[in-house]
Amino acid sequence: MRTDTVYAEPYPQEVRAAIYCRLSKDDDLSGPSASIQNQRELLCRYCEEQGWRVAGIFQDM
Repeated sequence: MRTDTVYAEPYPQEVRAAIYCRLSKDDDLSGPSASIQNQRELLCRYCEEQGWRVAGIFQDM
């Protein structure tokens, strides 16, 4: 059995991420993810720490 992997194109060097923020009325609305703005900031910071480029940010109103 072969264990090597052949890619049609070179393995991508850049990881892109999409961020989706939402609030649920059923969730506890306290803590760091209690607002869309906080979620956005936390997730953008996380992507930056991982070295990922944010390709888009989506949110429910």
